[in-house]
Amino acid sequence: MDKTLPASLPAERAILGGILLDNDSMPAHLCPDHFYGEAHRIIFAAMTSLKEQGTPIDCLTLGEQLSEGELKRAGGLGYFSALSDGLPREPNVSQYAVIVMEKARLRDVISSANTIVTSAMNGAADLDQHVETLSIHYRERVRLERNDTLKWRTAADDINTSEQPDFIVKDYLPRAAVIELSGPPKTAGKTTFVTHMCDAITRGKPFLGRPTKKGPIVYLSEETPTTFRQALRRAGVEGCEDLHILHKNNTIGMTFSNIMLEAVSRVSMAFRNRVNLVVSATTP
Repeated sequence: MDKTLPASLPAERAILGGILLDNDSMPAHLCPDHFYGEAHRIIFAAMTSLKEQGTPIDCLTLGEQLSEGELKRAGGLGYFSALSDGLPREPNVSQYAVIVMEKARLRDVISSANTIVTSAMNGAADLDQHVETLSIHYRERVRLERNDTLKWRTAADDINTSEQPDFIVKDYLPRAAVIELSGPPKTAGKTTFVTHMCDAITRGKPFLGRPTKKGPIVYLSEETPTTFRQALRRAGVEGCEDLHILHKNNTIGMTFSNIMLEAVSRVSMAFRNRVNLVVSATTP
């Protein structure tokens, strides 16, 4: 294990021990890749699977969830039972998650920087792309967070009322506009509506009888990957290479401006002006 990389193994253990004490304390936006220790990644992945199955999380269920090899690499039942040792009665798991997420972000920065050095040494053609990725963490963050330098406009400011708006989906989705789709959580069908619209746009086929303009999509989702994957499967768009998804559980600790910057960077690096829209499925 490279001890020079930023990590907080005590915070990682405290998260896992806190979840064993209180299953409901599992941070919604944390994922296994945020953990530095291999054993911790394996344990948290198993915890996530148990939670999605509706199974209580304890040392025994964790052991049953893992294969023999995984159980050995995760430290075994003895390590599981020691995770909550020394923790307060109500550990602050959410704060521990912030620490772990920040360390993971720093490791990502180091990884990007190392990639830049390697690309520069080898004269790789993708050097500019790696430099642009690293700039997300520094130069662009400072610029976007200075709100006094931004000039805001509404969608109405940019629509010429004397001309027909340029629609991505006729009558439903005009280009260069902000559209709000609202309704009661879990029952209104917002995700179903949007994912089927994504399927139509990426294939260039009609949506609700309206013509669409074919193109790729960047999608920012608040839903868990497992739940969202089911929605994509129902819409027939699972595995679509033109649908690029960023889940909220991968953005914990980031400001909204930086999340949007990630989306804009994705557009500029991957699509070069081919993107139709950025959508975010939210609940009121």
